[in-house]
Amino acid sequence: MRHSPCHGKGCRRPEASAALARFVYSIREPTWLLASSIFFPLGLAEVMGGSPGQVENAAEIAMEHNLGLTCDPIGGLVQIPCIERNAIAAAKAINAAKMALWGDGTHRVSLDEVIVTMRETGKDMSSKYKETAMGGLAVNVVEC
Repeated sequence: MRHSPCHGKGCRRPEASAALARFVYSIREPTWLLASSIFFPLGLAEVMGGSPGQVENAAEIAMEHNLGLTCDPIGGLVQIPCIERNAIAAAKAINAAKMALWGDGTHRVSLDEVIVTMRETGKDMSSKYKETAMGGLAVNVVEC
């Protein structure tokens, strides 16, 4: 029998998961970065025994610190900076879950506010920074 980290704890499925999934896939970029930086800390805080408030806070902390990131793949490929950013986002996600569990679940900025802000930021951002390889590192790093 496989050990479940929730055994005996009455695990919940975070209500925010479906809404977050729809949001993440409704924006163009950085989808994978958002998925790793939102769902991972949300799930990690959950299996570590976090309260619903702490679980929400974990997702909020992680998402808040990814506002405004560009997707500017050099040569149109995901190697630089995308893969590196995902590795950094994974480390940030672990820290977001840990930070949320240090608190009591109350927080100054709500997940809803961060979701709205992320959506507005994405709408305001120039399309050349949204996985088109037409701005940022994609045009400033010379390939020979």
